[in-house]
Amino acid sequence: MVESVEFLKSQFFKNVSNQGGAQAHAIKTCPKDHILLCRNNDKNARLWGYVAPQTYLNAIQKNHNLFEIISSYPHKVYFDIEDPESPDF
Repeated sequence: MVESVEFLKSQFFKNVSNQGGAQAHAIKTCPKDHILLCRNNDKNARLWGYVAPQTYLNAIQKNHNLFEIISSYPHKVYFDIEDPESPDF
């Protein structure tokens, strides 16, 4: 069972039972021109959803614990390397 949650002015989904399904639902309903995302937080646990590219660019300016999900092929592999001068590196 899946519940709809609004986040970043977009529709995201969360599991409301142990059966899961939120990730599969987000992948199935994601428009081709949107970016599929996963968000981890304490309040809603894991959320799965999608946003327009410009919304994604605005969202990554803040730490929302967003992870892009690659669900279509072919795709290019890339690595996100943090700033070595950062104290968290």
